[in-house]
Amino acid sequence: MRGNKLTHARVVLRELPFLSGDALTSPLLAEAEDNLHKLNLFSEVRVRPIDHPGADDVKDILVLVDESEPGTFDIVPGVRNDLGARLGFNLGYQNLGGWNRSVNASAVLNRRLQDYYSWGNSNYKRLEYKFSIGFREPYLAEWPVVFTSSLDFLRRQYRSFDASVR
Repeated sequence: MRGNKLTHARVVLRELPFLSGDALTSPLLAEAEDNLHKLNLFSEVRVRPIDHPGADDVKDILVLVDESEPGTFDIVPGVRNDLGARLGFNLGYQNLGGWNRSVNASAVLNRRLQDYYSWGNSNYKRLEYKFSIGFREPYLAEWPVVFTSSLDFLRRQYRSFDASVR
C-alpha cells in the first residue's frame, strides 16, 4: 500500500473484497477500487496485481492511493420566499484520527422579511437559527455498522393566529 499518509492501512484493507489466498479476478479488482472511491477519502485509487518473486501463479496486490483534503468549509448565502434572507455555514472533517470517522458542524441563520399573509407588515421580530453538530463512525465495534449522532439547537418563530377546534 502506498500513498496513505493520514489513513490507517486497516481502513483500506477492510474495503478489499478478497483475502490472501483467494482467486483474483478483474471484477474483484474493480470492486476494490469502487469500494475505496466510495470512502471519499482518496482523489485517486489504483489496485494492481504485481508478480510475486519466485512464483508464477501467485500475485501480490499493490494499492496506490492519493488522499483528498479531509476538511471542508462552506458559506452559503441565499433568500427563500418563505424564510427570508438566509446564511449558512458548514465545517467538516472526514478522516478523524485516520479511521474514516467524520465530525461536522453547521449553522443556518435566517431573518423572515415579511409575513406572506400580511402583505409586508412583518410579525417576525427575531432571528431564526439552527445549529447542528454531528459525528459519524463507519465501523462501530469493528462491525460494518454506521453509527451517526447529532445534536441540534433550533429557534423558529410562528405567526400568531386564532383557531377554534370543534
